[in-house]
Amino acid sequence: MVFYTKYIANKKGFALFLVFCSALLIVACQKKDFNTKDVYENNATTDVSFTADAPQPVTVSEGTIVKYGIKGLRSKAAGTYKFYINEMEATIQEVADTYISVRIPLNASSGSASLVFNNGQICYGPGITVRGNTQIATDFISNIGTNKALKAGRAATAVITGITLMPNGNYLVYGDFDQYGNAIDLSNITSGIQMIDATGKALETSKQLAMGKRGLNGTINDAKILSDGGILLSGSFSKYDTIENVNGVARFFNDGTFDLTEYEVANSDPETHPENNTRPGSSINGGTLGSILSTFLDNAGNYITVGNYRAFSSVYYPNSTVESLQLDMITSLGLTKMDSYGVFDSSFNYKYETRQSYQGANGFVLSAVQLNSGHLLLGGTFTTFHGSNAQRLVCIDPVSGMQSNVFSGSTDGPVFRITHNKTTGSLILLGNFKHYNGIPVNGMVVVKEDGSINTGVALKAIEGGVVTYAAQLNDGRYMISGSFSKYDNIVRSGFAILNSNGSLATGYNNTGLFRGFINGHAELNTFNGVALLLVGNFDRFDNKEMGNIVKVILTNTQ
Repeated sequence: MVFYTKYIANKKGFALFLVFCSALLIVACQKKDFNTKDVYENNATTDVSFTADAPQPVTVSEGTIVKYGIKGLRSKAAGTYKFYINEMEATIQEVADTYISVRIPLNASSGSASLVFNNGQICYGPGITVRGNTQIATDFISNIGTNKALKAGRAATAVITGITLMPNGNYLVYGDFDQYGNAIDLSNITSGIQMIDATGKALETSKQLAMGKRGLNGTINDAKILSDGGILLSGSFSKYDTIENVNGVARFFNDGTFDLTEYEVANSDPETHPENNTRPGSSINGGTLGSILSTFLDNAGNYITVGNYRAFSSVYYPNSTVESLQLDMITSLGLTKMDSYGVFDSSFNYKYETRQSYQGANGFVLSAVQLNSGHLLLGGTFTTFHGSNAQRLVCIDPVSGMQSNVFSGSTDGPVFRITHNKTTGSLILLGNFKHYNGIPVNGMVVVKEDGSINTGVALKAIEGGVVTYAAQLNDGRYMISGSFSKYDNIVRSGFAILNSNGSLATGYNNTGLFRGFINGHAELNTFNGVALLLVGNFDRFDNKEMGNIVKVILTNTQ
C-alpha cells in the first residue's frame, strides 16, 4: 500500500514537471514577466532569434569555441545581454550579422542555449552535447529503442523497482511493467520481471524465468539470489500463473522454473476421482497478506520479510481440497521470519502470551537494508517500534527480531530511502528531515554501519529540488539524482557524480537533463572505467529519451 500511494504521488508530480518543462521547449524569444499583466503590446514581435542551423560544433568540451546561428543580435549594445548553455554563463567571443560565437565554460553540461537580455527578454536556442567522462554506453544506445520497460504500451506508466546481478553476468530487472522491449511472448508472460544482458537487451524466451501464461499478478519489489543459484522474489502478488496462495514470496530454481509441490489434500471420492488427491502449490507454504517491501536471508538461509502487512498466512493442506484452501493466519505486523519451506518462526518477533507478533511500527516502513553484520535497518514515518521509541529508524536483530543497538540513529522527519554499499559499509539516508541525531543535515546524510556520521563527506548545498536517490560506488564516489537543478551552486539537472569528500567530481558532470526517479542501480567494472545500470521511472537522461533504464559509463581519467 505504501508504494502504491507513493507511486501515484510521484506520477502526479512527474506529470506537472512534464508540463512545466514543455513550456521551456519553445525556441523563440519571450519576455520574462512575473506579473499578471502582459508587458507586450498587441501583435508585438521580437527582433532577435536563433536560426535553424545546428551549432558548430555540436559536440564540445570545456573551452571549445562554438558558433550559433542568430539574427538581429549585432544591433544590440554589448553588455545588455548574456549567453548561457544549460544555465551556465558562457563567455561571448564574437557577434556577427548571422552568428554568435562563445566559449564553453568550466563545469558546463549538455543542454540548450539561451540569450538573456537585461530587460528580461529571453531567446532559447539549440542544444549541444558536452563531451566528458560520463556518457551513455554505446552498446546501450545501439538498442535504445527497445531497451525500455512499458506498461499498457507506455514507458511513463511503467516502473522498474530494482535490478539484481545474476551469477552468469546477466541481470534481473523487476517492478511494475507488462512489457520489456518490442515483443510480448504470450506463452511466457514475464510481466514485472525480465532477464537482460549487460547492454540492457532482453534475453531470448528460453533464458527468461518460466512464468506461464499469466505470470505473477502483482508488483515485484525485491529479488535475492540464493546460495544454490535460485531466485527469491517478493512483492505485492498473490498468484503465480494459475497457482493461488503465492502470498508475497515466490522461489524459482536456477533453471528458471517455479518451485512448486504437489500437496495431498482431502478427497471425498478418491476412487472415482483420484486426480483430486493432490493440488499444486508453492513450495514456500507461507507468505503475507499484504505487500512485502524486502526479504532478507539470515545465516541459516531463513527468510525475513519486511513490509507494511498485517498477517502471516499458510495453507493447511490436509483440510484443503482441489477447490478450496484452508488458511492458517497469524497476526504479524510487518516483520516475519520463515524457513525455506514457509514454516513460521515463532522465536522471531513473536509474543507467546498474545499469540501474535510484537507491536510493529506506528507508521509506515518505506525502506529497509541489511547491514554486513546481518542486522536489518528500517526507515520510514514511524516514531515507535515494538512500542519503544524509534524516530524514523530502527535496527532489528536478525535472530530475535527485536530492536538492536548495533546501529543508533534518529531523524526529525520521514526517511524515504536507505541505500547500503556492502563493499564500503557506507549508508545513505534520504528523506524529509532537517536533523540526524540532532545535527543539521537537510534531508541527506552519509553514515557508517554503527549510525555515526561519516565526517569525511561534506555534502554541499542543493537547490531547485531534492535528492530522491543516492548511493556510494565501490570506489568511494557518490551518485545522486532527483529534482534538483544545482549542486554547490553548479548547474546539475537532476544527476551528479561526487567525489568521496562530497565535492563535484571534475570531468564527470557533463550530462544534461535527467527527469524522473531512480529506484536502483547495478555497478560493474569495465576495461576503461565503471558502468552503472540505472533503473526506475524516468524518461530522460542526458537530454535523451529513455524508458526507465539506462547504462552509463564513468571513464577512468588515468
